Amino acid sequence: MNSVSTGLVLIPGAVALLVLLVFTYLYEQNRHSYFRAWQLAWAAFTLHYALEAAAHFSGPSAVLFFLSSLLLVVMAICIFFSTRLMKEPFQVKWYDVALVTSGTLLAYFNLRAHFVGGVFSESATPPPMAASSAASCAGTGLVAAATHARDASGSAVSIDLVRNASTGISMAADQSSPSASGSHGGPAGLPPTAPVRIRTP
Repeated sequence: MNSVSTGLVLIPGAVALLVLLVFTYLYEQNRHSYFRAWQLAWAAFTLHYALEAAAHFSGPSAVLFFLSSLLLVVMAICIFFSTRLMKEPFQVKWYDVALVTSGTLLAYFNLRAHFVGGVFSESATPPPMAASSAASCAGTGLVAAATHARDASGSAVSIDLVRNASTGISMAADQSSPSASGSHGGPAGLPPTAPVRIRTP
């Protein structure tokens, strides 16, 4: 393993392991369920880098690549679950299943895109059609999960952002419209500028 592989795999893996130990300590102290979710998320992230290191030692492997991608999906799902565990006990909902299915399909399409002529290659660039199809398949479930999670939590922040954005757009439209200026080109709401007379001696 060269120095580049060490920097890309071992160092982030060691950092992920340290964060995992921190959340393990926090869970042992408080026993909160969302700490357990974060602990599982960082455990999956640490195992992801462990599989990356194994792939560097043993050579390219489609199985290791797929499992490594699935571990990233597990990490994202655990973090998504932790936000709900702060408010209520965990209950499986339909958009949770949609999120898991979308992440699994995205990992599968990512694996298929790295096959060139029936041979797996990590350096293969996925074609645009494969990337767009994977994104479209996963996007439906991800958008649905995010939408229903936002509706269930009743987030007031997004409502305020929408209101501020609509207010800013309307103000910009009023300032840029031709009727927003006075008869002499002055700003809206201000009296027109009086003409200046220059007296000659």
